[in-house]
Amino acid sequence: MFKNTIPLLLAFSSSLFCSAVQADWTLNNEQSSLNFATAKNITVSEVHHFKTLSGEISDDGKASLVVSLASVDTANPIRDERLEKQVFEIATYPNATVSLDLGADGVKAGLQKVTATLSLHGVEKEIVTEVFVEQSDKSIQVTSVAPIVIIAPDFGLEKGVEELRVLAALKSINVMVPATFRLVYDKQ
Repeated sequence: MFKNTIPLLLAFSSSLFCSAVQADWTLNNEQSSLNFATAKNITVSEVHHFKTLSGEISDDGKASLVVSLASVDTANPIRDERLEKQVFEIATYPNATVSLDLGADGVKAGLQKVTATLSLHGVEKEIVTEVFVEQSDKSIQVTSVAPIVIIAPDFGLEKGVEELRVLAALKSINVMVPATFRLVYDKQ
């Protein structure tokens, strides 16, 4: 019920890609996904996603992903609104971003470990994850191999999570949120 990072979550997350003025590759929002799972009252788990993602990969190896936190979709409009206001505070922090420098070699196909910077709720933190990259002449696809776990207190989100718990009259909301992603970038 509580979506954080996902931020990020997730999410986040750590799937390589860009932020240069001239990009060789642009994220295809319709084919990409960023999902995260939440747990409330100890035994109730739910999977959610963000509807609006953007990003680029430049020819110099810079990559970025931007997650519009106002696009959170939990299949419950009241919960979405509470997440936006109480947890994410979108008036002040409208986006979560992931940035990564792929180096001079740029994108490499196959299984690889990457270190990216997640910026969420005014806090930057390095995240390490494994991704599987597939590349053709027309697209690059980056998929998480295992979930990235976003911890709400690491990003100053614990107060908002507690407010959400009280508003929803829940016994508990887990502050650890796993996130997975599939990012598809199209050649420009």
